[in-house]
Amino acid sequence: VLTLLALVSHNPSDRSFNSTGGIGTSNWIGAFGAVLSASLLQHVGYTAYLLPFLFGLIAWRYFRQESMSVSLSRVTGYLLLIVSASSL
Repeated sequence: VLTLLALVSHNPSDRSFNSTGGIGTSNWIGAFGAVLSASLLQHVGYTAYLLPFLFGLIAWRYFRQESMSVSLSRVTGYLLLIVSASSL
């Protein structure tokens, strides 16, 4: 939820690793949200807006399972989904 709020309230003029910004931050999560949203948008682009929903799906599937084991193929599939969607 915090990731989604940070992305929705992203302002390019906030202080982050690649911008000095103004006096304060206008991000709803604060300075951490400004850095998080700037980093996500810089690294994966607009696919970053899908990440909170993907995290929610992963959490829902994880807690719905009877066994709490995570398969390597599922993790690899989610990572490939993020990488391939960000390259579009």
